[in-house]
Amino acid sequence: MARRRRTLATVRRRILVVALVTVIVLMTASGLYHGARSNAGYRSLIDHSFFRKASILAVESSQIDDALTAVLVAGPTVQRQPLQADLDGLDQSTQRQAAVAASTVLPGPAGTAATDFVRGLRQRATGVADLRASIDGLLEMTSVAVPNVTAAPPAISPLSERDASALLSAAAVSFTRAEQSFADAAAALRRQSPRLSLDVPPWSKTEALLSPTGQTTFLHALATAPTLAAVHQLAIRVVSLNPPALPLQSTSGTAVLLPTSTIGVGVVVANQGNVAEAPVAIVTNLEPLDGTGVRQITDHVSIGPGTSVAVQHDTFVVHPGHHYRLVISVLAPPSDPIATGVSRAISITVAAG
Repeated sequence: MARRRRTLATVRRRILVVALVTVIVLMTASGLYHGARSNAGYRSLIDHSFFRKASILAVESSQIDDALTAVLVAGPTVQRQPLQADLDGLDQSTQRQAAVAASTVLPGPAGTAATDFVRGLRQRATGVADLRASIDGLLEMTSVAVPNVTAAPPAISPLSERDASALLSAAAVSFTRAEQSFADAAAALRRQSPRLSLDVPPWSKTEALLSPTGQTTFLHALATAPTLAAVHQLAIRVVSLNPPALPLQSTSGTAVLLPTSTIGVGVVVANQGNVAEAPVAIVTNLEPLDGTGVRQITDHVSIGPGTSVAVQHDTFVVHPGHHYRLVISVLAPPSDPIATGVSRAISITVAAG
C-alpha cells in the first residue's frame, strides 16, 4: 500500500513537472509571437516616419531646382549683387537641407535607405557649391557681406571660361550621382516596406541647362553681360585730423592746427566698384618739411563692393611751429591688374605755442 502511494506521488510530480514545462513553453511562444508582432509594428513605424520626412525634403529639393533654374536663366540679365544674393541663398539652402536630413532621418530604417537619401542631398549641395564657384570665379564675385561683420569676404581668384566650364561639369556629375543615390534609397525602402514608394524628382531643369552646349552658351552670356562686368573703383572718402583743422585758415589741400604735440589721422576708404578688393594697402605717411622724423603706417584691409573701411591712428608726433606733408595712399591689390590706387596730400601747419 505504501509502495502504491509512493508510485502515485511520483506520477503526480511527473504530471506537475510536465504541466509546468508546458505552461512555460506556451508562455514563451506567446511572448515570442507578440514580440514579433511588436517588432514588426516598430519597424513599420520607423519606415513610415522616414518616408514622411524624406517626402517633405524631396518636395523642398524640387523647389530648389525651380529656383536654381530661374537664377541660371536670368543670370546674364541681372545685376551682380542680386545674382550674388541668389547664389548665396541657394548654396545655403542646399547645405542646410542636407544637414537637416542628416539630423532627422538618420539612422532611419534597417538597410541603406536613409544613408542613400542623405547622400543624395549632400551630392546636390556639392553640385550647387561647384556651380556657384564657377560663376563666382568667372565674374570675380564673392559672398554678399554679412551685416554687422566688418571684414569683407576675401576676393576670389578669377577663372577662365574653360576652368569655369570644368566646375559646371563637376556640378552636373554631382546632380547625376544624386539621382542614383535617391533611386538606391527608394529601392532599399521598398525592400523593407513594399507599399512605400519614395519619389524624389530629378533636377531635370537644372541638368538640362548644364549640358555641354548649355554650359558654353551660359558662360559666354555671363562673361559678356554688361550688367555683370567687373568694376574696380577705390576712393578716399574722408581724411580727418585730430585736433581738427581751423576752418578759416585751412583749405581742401591745407590744414592749420592749434598748437599740439601729437595729431591723429583718420581715413575712410570706399569701394565704389562691384568687386571685392583684398588686400588693399592704406599707407599713411607724415613727413616733416625739414626732412627729419618721417613716420609711415600701413594698414591692410579687405573691402567688399559698395562698402567702406575706416582706419585711425593717434600717435603721430609733431612740434608746434613746424610744417608737415600728409600723404594718404590707397594701393590696389598687387594681384589685380585692373584696379588702380588713389592718393590724397594735405599740407599741415602746426601753430606755434
